[in-house]
Amino acid sequence: MKVAHIKTIIDRHTGKVLHKEIVGYEEVDEDKFYRPLVEIFLARIMEDDDIRRQLEVRAAGCGEM
Repeated sequence: MKVAHIKTIIDRHTGKVLHKEIVGYEEVDEDKFYRPLVEIFLARIMEDDDIRRQLEVRAAGCGEM
């Protein structure tokens, strides 16, 4: 998967993006790229009892509770 390295300048007071510039491209493995995001979201899902319960019910094929 090809990804772009983007340099972004943000105004600290307003939060507005002042400038964006592509500084390079890189070929990366998709698993390495997405793994940190998956780990963060999985941890949050597992902490939230309601979401976790819904996923367990769906995985068991029981439908909605």
